[in-house]
Amino acid sequence: MAYFATLVAEFGPEIMGSYAKCILVYFFACVLYFLIFYTIYAYKAGGTKGVSAFYKNILNSVLVSFGTQSSLATLPSNVSTAKKLKIDKEVRDFVLPLGSTIHMEGSSMSTVLKIFFLLGLFNGGISGIGSIIGILLMSVLCGVVMAGIPGGGMVAELLIVSVYNFPSAAFMVIATIAWLIDPPATTINAVGDVASLMLIDSKLKKEY
Repeated sequence: MAYFATLVAEFGPEIMGSYAKCILVYFFACVLYFLIFYTIYAYKAGGTKGVSAFYKNILNSVLVSFGTQSSLATLPSNVSTAKKLKIDKEVRDFVLPLGSTIHMEGSSMSTVLKIFFLLGLFNGGISGIGSIIGILLMSVLCGVVMAGIPGGGMVAELLIVSVYNFPSAAFMVIATIAWLIDPPATTINAVGDVASLMLIDSKLKKEY
């Protein structure tokens, strides 16, 4: 809140409108990603039965990840969900702990949003396909360095500011953004662990 107050004092109240647009875009993107890609994962894992089983059992993981903003804190809930989905113990015990630390597609999506937000705020620009590829690579890198704990993206945010040579005030900007969009980002990360687990399990068992 202190960061946010400083930003309003420096950039004026119009920054609140920019934040609102940023949040709406990201929440909408997360909902679309969730419904499209995780439905595809579940369908490839077990057809319509896989999709039905996924949505019937995933609510608890969604609520825990959204509330705790931590992939690691959601791990016990994901294990419980995996048991309900009848995932082999050997598979879930390997995939879920690994996924909770390195499977960060929601965080990678948020990195793209933060970079574009800062480029717009500080009058930066995109110059060709090379810049777009660079942003995508940065999103993957930031996803790797993020931890599975609340606020674990701070290292990634420092990386963005330093690589793109944004002024020091930019860190406060994306720190505030991160705080606002971390719940849906964590939900995508954690629920993605379960969807990916179903897909991996189906390939190993040859059937769901």
